Amino acid sequence: MRIPDQRPLYQRLEEWSFSSDTKMMMVSCIRNGQTSSNPTYFVKGAVDRVLRHCIFVRDPSPSLSPPNPVSPGLATFDGPEESSSLSSSSQNHPLRPEHAELILKEASQLGLLGLRVLAVAEGPDPHRLTFHGLVGLWDPPRPGVDRCVRSLLESGVRVLMITGDSVETAKAIGELILFYFYDLLLIGPRNYGRSHFHMKAQ
Repeated sequence: MRIPDQRPLYQRLEEWSFSSDTKMMMVSCIRNGQTSSNPTYFVKGAVDRVLRHCIFVRDPSPSLSPPNPVSPGLATFDGPEESSSLSSSSQNHPLRPEHAELILKEASQLGLLGLRVLAVAEGPDPHRLTFHGLVGLWDPPRPGVDRCVRSLLESGVRVLMITGDSVETAKAIGELILFYFYDLLLIGPRNYGRSHFHMKAQ
């Protein structure tokens, strides 16, 4: 799937970096030659966090959708296309609870493949965004990590994996490095900020 690069068509005004609190990154931009000073906000980040700021969902043309959205693939950029924009090929529809449920389910399926999943959205207001889609990033463990983990476990070392990825992605990566056990998983805000002492107690 080839995706035209839209970045050269816009001028970036401001950036809000990703943080562990927001789990999102956002920029405000104006289109080249735009006479209005009203910016467009582009957001990427954790799926559940981005959805909280979305009130619309994009209805893409079937011809633009990949044949199997759950299969890992490579998206490449063709370069700028002056006649294209994010809103030219589809329309906005109100984001209903059933839409959000399907989006979260799809994100979970991508995570089970070991992909790091981001949601992308844009809109004229940071709290009135349009959900555009999901991006799955394949970032496999470095070669030899599984052997190192196995050696540590066989030596009696207790190994902990701490990650900000989704539960599904953490499980899949843990299985790849022979590390994940189904009864040993701590998730959720109640575990944020835990000290080394508290982790040892678990």
